[in-house]
Amino acid sequence: MLNNLAAKPAEPTLKQRTAQLADDLFALLKRQGPEPPHALSDRSGTIDGQKRTFNAYFDWQNRIYYQYMAFFRDRVVKLDYELAAAGVMTKLTRPEIDPVQMGPMENHDIDVKNIAETLLLTASHMS
Repeated sequence: MLNNLAAKPAEPTLKQRTAQLADDLFALLKRQGPEPPHALSDRSGTIDGQKRTFNAYFDWQNRIYYQYMAFFRDRVVKLDYELAAAGVMTKLTRPEIDPVQMGPMENHDIDVKNIAETLLLTASHMS
């Protein structure tokens, strides 16, 4: 009976959930390590050097993409709609946060850093 009298923890506010999702995205980026140089940036003049640069870049992009799609996409899309319903616009476009919305010929890279920074900035401007 005393358990029923105990105060329940307050649900996190929309601002807190926005900041937490940004933090979670930054943690994902930290776990993945720094983004390698762009795939076409190798100037070594060797096929092996170009191949290594190309593979490192696309392996990193694939890891980020699949981690985001598996664990963050739904959260980001839902939160973006919640923010919009509350009158807070993030200025992120649907294709930016949901690569499934892109056309088949579009680049399916996901800019997790931009999403995280935008969410953090949005949270900082909320009351």
